[in-house]
Amino acid sequence: MEQKQPILEIIRENLQNGELPASFSLPKEDADPNRVRWADGALDGVGIYHMRAPEITEDNMKLVAEAFSPLDDYAHFTEKMKEFFAVITPIRAIDAIQHYILEHAEELEPNQVHHLAVECLYSADTDLIKLGLIIVEIFNEPDDFLKDIIRTLGLSDEFTIFAIFNMMRWTDGNAEVFALAKKVHGWGRIHAVERLEPETQEIRDWLLAEGIRNNVTEDYSALDVYQKADIGGMVKGGVTDMQLDQIACVLNAMLEEGPVRGISALPEQEAKEMISGFLDQTAAHTMTLNICNLILRLLHDERFAAISERCQAILDSYSCRRVIEKALENGRGIRAAQETGIPYEEKILAHMKADFDSGYANCNYLLTNEAYREQVLDLFRTALPLDSMAGAPTENNGYSKEYANEHKLEYIVQGLEKYPLCGTDLVIAGLRSPIVTCRSIALRTVSEWCKAKECTLAGLSDELSQAVEQLKAAEVSGNIKKRIEEYGF
Repeated sequence: MEQKQPILEIIRENLQNGELPASFSLPKEDADPNRVRWADGALDGVGIYHMRAPEITEDNMKLVAEAFSPLDDYAHFTEKMKEFFAVITPIRAIDAIQHYILEHAEELEPNQVHHLAVECLYSADTDLIKLGLIIVEIFNEPDDFLKDIIRTLGLSDEFTIFAIFNMMRWTDGNAEVFALAKKVHGWGRIHAVERLEPETQEIRDWLLAEGIRNNVTEDYSALDVYQKADIGGMVKGGVTDMQLDQIACVLNAMLEEGPVRGISALPEQEAKEMISGFLDQTAAHTMTLNICNLILRLLHDERFAAISERCQAILDSYSCRRVIEKALENGRGIRAAQETGIPYEEKILAHMKADFDSGYANCNYLLTNEAYREQVLDLFRTALPLDSMAGAPTENNGYSKEYANEHKLEYIVQGLEKYPLCGTDLVIAGLRSPIVTCRSIALRTVSEWCKAKECTLAGLSDELSQAVEQLKAAEVSGNIKKRIEEYGF
């Protein structure tokens, strides 16, 4: 069997300026392109925030006991712990494993236990690395060599929380967590922000500016940042233009109330006084799109109905309207423009023409207007290499980044559901795509067109009928075949 490269080495080889690039992902054993792959740290993160901790039974712990007896057989140790982790994930087993070691301290040779833990840190298996970090945590503060290993592993979102638990026990633990927080950008940052203590002004400033900035969702950290940066106190005193904009970003995330509680976690009176204080601050500071978006959100939030007139007055102000108009030039602020009656179509069309890759997602705002619909379709026809994107059907769902053009095609084809026979060529391109999701979305759009026209596929379009027949003859995906049958094609 080929020896796999230790993950520690992989991380070190991929470091750029002391951190991992945004595109980095740990090697996954299952390379099947049809399966959704969890982002590094996502499975543990979702488990912590959204799943009940599993019960760890006596039978489960028997595997742990077997793993630690004898201590001089690494292969036996890792085999038994892998059996245990097949039932209880490492993140859910931290307390159980550490308690077992401490309860059996008299019979377990500390040096051997520590040696096993360190050996795990050099593993090619993510669960074993987590096990090593779990065990090392219960020992005295490590030397600089081992600290460097823990710091390096912590740069991967998959291991950040385990590294943080270690760092929190070190002499300068909070400073270590702060240094790591600045170098991770996914679930690792969420965990770091939750455990970072706002001991200094530098930390508080960073939390306000960067604490919610992660590539998962800002909601997870918004309440932590609000409390640790003392936003409630800030809006009562003096703030800079930049700080007010940063506060608006945090409050927008708190008002989302998505995967975790936000502003609803605050006492009602505190929330109302804080929002009132924020509105007072807007009169003395430069308006930004983030502030406009927050005001708009407050205007439609029943919890703040008492300040709706104040919010409307701010939205109607010249400074607010000017900010929205300027944002439209970069394809932003569309919802705010709709709410305030500011014309937006020409500006976002111009942005889409100038920067299709960042502007194509605004197409749905223009498809509703017949005067712009064909112009939008022409942009997609020009920007996408439709001929070279065609190919024999496969079972590939196209989840990787190399299928960016296919995702853009999916976006426009889905947006055409309400407009029968508009962009037929783009829908046919979707039917001829090798990617499962493209074909699925194209078939749904055709089905919606038939419903809207109250006709069969044959009565809808000869061209579409022929494309679907060709697909039926070549299709390899069981799910797509089922869709075709369900739609009656």
